Amino acid sequence: MPLGSALGCERSLYSVFVQWSSSESRGLVRRPGIAASVAAAAFFSYLLLASVYIQSASQGRERLAVVADTENSIWVDGQAAAASGGLQVLANVQNSISSVDIHCSTADGFLRDALTRDGSTVYLGPVRANVTVSFVSSADTPDNMTSLNPFNGLSAGELDLAMKILTTGENTSAGVYYSRIEVHDAHLPVVWAKVESVCIHANSVLSGTLSASPPSNCTDRQILSNIQRPSSALVSQTGALGLVLTTGVRVVGTTPCQAALTTSVSELDVPGPLGTFTLSMSETSTLTLAEPGA
Repeated sequence: MPLGSALGCERSLYSVFVQWSSSESRGLVRRPGIAASVAAAAFFSYLLLASVYIQSASQGRERLAVVADTENSIWVDGQAAAASGGLQVLANVQNSISSVDIHCSTADGFLRDALTRDGSTVYLGPVRANVTVSFVSSADTPDNMTSLNPFNGLSAGELDLAMKILTTGENTSAGVYYSRIEVHDAHLPVVWAKVESVCIHANSVLSGTLSASPPSNCTDRQILSNIQRPSSALVSQTGALGLVLTTGVRVVGTTPCQAALTTSVSELDVPGPLGTFTLSMSETSTLTLAEPGA
């Protein structure tokens, strides 16, 4: 029964007893003590029930306060775990793309495979945050996970990522259960697509040059001299983009003349959650070079 209803009933009961005691005291003048006793009993019963209901309400408010505090604590831990998991994923991606030399022609496939391994799970008290990451196309989009700053949101031309975060937590004693799914945009400031395309373009140009002008002698030095001019032009163009191009040639066969041409493109001093790093991609083509007049 609600407290208000209970108190109303007690007031009515008390009023009835007071009226009865008054009529009894008027009609039976010789028994005033009985009426007073009944009235007192009703009044004290009213006080007792009121006290019980007030205590019950107080306990209810205390429990609600505990539940609210627990919910807030789990929510705060959940946000912290999600942010920590997001930063850990970015660190994992940085480690994956900076620890190896990536083949230009298969760079996107390499990245997708790496991202499937670069998820993270973070535990913070009763909270668990599971973060998975995927490769998304570039677009300028605002994002509300400012705890990832300066890597939050997307940045056109850079390595944009979409992070899905599932955060769960519970406090069984307080009866609180927490579950939240959110998706956040993030990025690493590497010009991934630019490095990839410059690498492939440089290898294609130099391969075409060698095929059109085969060396007179099948030696590393002679082959390099045949591509020196276009190579220098490409190095200059690549430098203007903030990238570094290197070219290498190695004879792998002499009858007929065969050479392995390698072009490498790097972006240096890229800021990341683990500190600055270098992104490098390379492409190697094996060419059969016919001798002049053959």
